[in-house]
Amino acid sequence: EIGHSLLNGFSAGIWFIPLESLTDQELLPQTVASFLNIAEQADHPMLETLIDQLRNKNSLLILDNCEHLLDACAQLVENLLQHCPTLKILTTSREALRLEGEAFYYVPALAVPPHHEVRSIDEFAQYESIRLFLQRAKLVIPGFALTQANVETVVKICDRLDGIPLAIELAAARIDIFALEEVLGQLNRSFDLRISHTRL
Repeated sequence: EIGHSLLNGFSAGIWFIPLESLTDQELLPQTVASFLNIAEQADHPMLETLIDQLRNKNSLLILDNCEHLLDACAQLVENLLQHCPTLKILTTSREALRLEGEAFYYVPALAVPPHHEVRSIDEFAQYESIRLFLQRAKLVIPGFALTQANVETVVKICDRLDGIPLAIELAAARIDIFALEEVLGQLNRSFDLRISHTRL
């Protein structure tokens, strides 16, 4: 959404680079280059090639899901920004890169329905947290929907997770393994599905 809203501000383009499937941090420069359609050059480090290609371009790179590659992402971002004065980089991560000049935006919690004010399933489905749970639940159980039988449990799960988007996604992803009541029970007992926001 941010990328779409800023398209007119970057003459050389905006590039969305998902990193969730990358496990080898050594391949980060190559991964970024592949999304930018930048070919590797013989006897030329990929980082230098990236810098050469981006040095004078008014571009925005969106690096998505950096938390498992923090050190590699921090090093890459720092190098690119030092050598490419018109380049901007937006990262999404559960943890900060801890770079000088890094600005933070914390994604706010999603709205959770107040139990006593909502009367119908359609009203429950208007709340952001419930919609997100449904979207992710349908990825593991196609056709999953709110019903009179499950709506109270779904609402309790989202409420127990304080409307935190990633926590809701993780909980919804488990409903093909556990019944909704079991997911809620795990949350109530031990917070096993909760997220740590602290880098150890």
